[in-house]
Amino acid sequence: MLIVIWFSVSVNNAENSASEKRADSVYDTVMNGAVLCYSIEGEYPPDLEYLKENYGDIIFSKVLHEPGTIWTLPELLWIKNNNPDIWCKTKKILFAKDYVRHVLTGDYVTDYIEAEGSMLFDINTMNWSEQLCDILGIGTEILPKIAKPTDIAGTIWQFMMNSCP
Repeated sequence: MLIVIWFSVSVNNAENSASEKRADSVYDTVMNGAVLCYSIEGEYPPDLEYLKENYGDIIFSKVLHEPGTIWTLPELLWIKNNNPDIWCKTKKILFAKDYVRHVLTGDYVTDYIEAEGSMLFDINTMNWSEQLCDILGIGTEILPKIAKPTDIAGTIWQFMMNSCP
């Protein structure tokens, strides 16, 4: 199973263009079939214009933001369109902290704060939006369960506890 782990980095475009950075290091393979995906702030992918023209009103009604490079949805669309070999193997999409939780507990969980930043979350229903997921051709089951930031999100596996001093 391939897990896509999502996090953002900033790139100073005066020193290093985002397109060069993306081409060199957008994906790093990590343990157990997971792929780190870097969100490059400041880049303006063509997929962003596509989202604005074709889904701008729908997206705004669900998330109260226009598509932009800081959101996960446009970046995932970029992966889908430019790296279909990675996209077709993806079984879960997690944020970096949620991947750490998964390794420790085996659970796929995120919080409302992180979900809101994905541009796949409907703030009106407080759930993943099937309509926004349809833009990527994914079902909501590929996304983690959503919990409150104060909820217990899992129990650490016994073998993990035993490996700690």
